[in-house]
Order: sequence, then structure tokens, then C-alpha cells
Amino acid sequence: MSTIHINSQHRGNLDLADIHRIKNEAKQGDTVKFGSILGKEYSVTKNSDGEISLKQKESKSFFSHFFNKSDATKNNDLKLNQMNQQLHNKGRIGEAKVLTVTYNQANQKMPEETKNYFQNLIKSGDYDVVLFAEQESKLLAKDLELEGMNLLSQNKMKVMTKGLGEGVSYTSMSVFAKDGADVKVKGESEFRHGWGGKNMEFLLGITGNKGGVKTSLEVNGQDITAISAHLDSNKEAKRELEGNKLMAGIKSNEEVLITGDLNEREKLLDDGTMYDPVSHDDTHLAKHGFKFEALNSHTYMQLDSTGKIKHKEGRDRPDFGELDNTGLTNKTGNLKDLQTKVLDEGFDNVSDHKPVASTFTVRG
Repeated sequence: MSTIHINSQHRGNLDLADIHRIKNEAKQGDTVKFGSILGKEYSVTKNSDGEISLKQKESKSFFSHFFNKSDATKNNDLKLNQMNQQLHNKGRIGEAKVLTVTYNQANQKMPEETKNYFQNLIKSGDYDVVLFAEQESKLLAKDLELEGMNLLSQNKMKVMTKGLGEGVSYTSMSVFAKDGADVKVKGESEFRHGWGGKNMEFLLGITGNKGGVKTSLEVNGQDITAISAHLDSNKEAKRELEGNKLMAGIKSNEEVLITGDLNEREKLLDDGTMYDPVSHDDTHLAKHGFKFEALNSHTYMQLDSTGKIKHKEGRDRPDFGELDNTGLTNKTGNLKDLQTKVLDEGFDNVSDHKPVASTFTVRG
């Protein structure tokens, strides 16, 4: 048995030369080691088709007891998942089928029935990529068991929207990919906005609850940034600022997906009718080139004690509307067939928001 040394601590995004070297030189039972003394080691396995996979080895060094602890289960060692995704990459085999789910979970732990619902939804669609966006969540995506798919990224930002009573929750974007699909995670970032410091938020490093997380991907060779957003609930100007910050640094050939709780309630017209401003290109998001599908249902509604739609003081709109949706840019023409629907039956929804699912394809 031999050891292949990769002269870097860098894992996850392997250099092309490293991929070729591992594929061409590694044999069953060999070791791939990154960096020097504290570098992680992986054992090599080879299936009957000659496909190579890496598996994390338990380090026996004295230092690793203090510095190299990790939970090596499938949904925790994300860099290992990313490396195996690259080693198994079969290239662009036609269009990549993408599912996006966004779900504001109102700081509630989702029941087992709800987890099973989303697992079945994903499995039934034979998707190449799944983007699972959560707001005010306890990280439902981390509990999903998806055979044949790898969790490549879970970009998350701590929030505490209701104080100590509901505890710490997350705004997050989890990226799953079918094993062998042409998908690469290129970077993660976040933008946090709003005032913190109430109760224990400041001590926990939570200095604002709105904004979102950004995950930069490459799917079938196309650069796509996926944003899970939770925008301000009161002021259009604040939502616009948050949108601008989340769109900062986007390149001209890079497409963007924004999904989440966009907090755009329906607008009330002078004649008494109401309409969804998001799907009518009547929000700050339109200037960035996002296009949204009209939804089949509202995603949020709050009633007052008389059974009428609540109208909170300080807001210019009633507490009703299609707050949650998914929008795409399409500067390159490589994204096609966006379809979106509200998920409102078949599971136990303990949130005051309804989840929304969208599908589209990325040209091969």
C-alpha cells in the first residue's frame, strides 16, 4: 500500500492535476494525504467499474486528538463529499435537472412526517441538483437521507428572530447533487442585516437576523450563485438594500437564483383589489433581472381576532401574500423551464409559512 501526497491542506475543490493523479495512480487500500503533519488522510476504495472513492481515515497522531476531530458521517464531511463528487464526475450528460425548495419554518423543529415528505419529493423527481433553502430553521436539510446524492454544501447563518424563547435558528442553503453529476461548489458567503443585541443575541454573535447566504456553484459548466434570503418584513428600502448587498460581486456571465422569504406582501390598490408584486416585476428584485412565476396560492396569512387579515402597525401592506418564491436571472440563456408551486398538502406543516418548490434545467 502506498501514500499519494497532495502538497496542500486544500480539500474539496481538487485541482484538475490532483484528480488525474488520484484516478491514475491510486489503488485499492492506498492512502491520499493532504498537507503535512496535521493533514487529513483518506483511504482509497475502488469499485468493480474502477471508480475511485475516498473515505476518511481515523488519524492516530497525538495532535489529531486535539485538532482533527470531525464527524465523518455522510452529511457532515462536506469536503469529502465534494472530492468524491469530482472524482465521480461523468461530465455534462445532457441537461441538469434542478429542484429548489424554500421553507420558512418559524423556528420550529420539523416532525418526522415532514422530513419524510421532502425526502420522497426529492427522490421522486430524479434530480441532478437540489437546492434546499431554509429560513428560521433548525436545519431540516441536514436530516434528509438521500441515497445516491451527496450533500456538498450547507451554508448557514445563525439567527434569533424571536429571542431566547425559540432559541437559535438558521438561514441556510444546502446543496445536494446526484453522484456523478457535473456540480462544483466554488464558494460561500453571507450578508447579515438588522439590529441585534437583544437578550443573548449579541453574545452569540448574532448581530442581525435579515439578509441571506450565498453559495457559488458550477453546474454543467455554468456559474450559478444560489441565494437563500430572508429580507426585511417592514420596509421596502431595507429589502432593496439587502437585495443590493446580496447581488454584490456577481459577474456578467454568472446566473443567480434567489429564493426564500422575500417578505413582499400583496399590494392593495385604490380599487380594493390586491396583487402579488413579485411575480408582476414590481419590486426591487426586478432591476437585477430576476423572473418569478406566479404562484398557485398565498404562502403566508395572519388573521386578527375578528378573522380578518391582520394589518400590523408600521406596515403599509396587510399580512397576506406570496412572501416565499424563487427567481432566476437568465443572461446566458442556459437556464430553462422554470416552474414553481406552493406545497400545501401531504405533510404536517407546523410553520406559519408554506414551502415553495421550483424546478428548472441547466443546459448541457
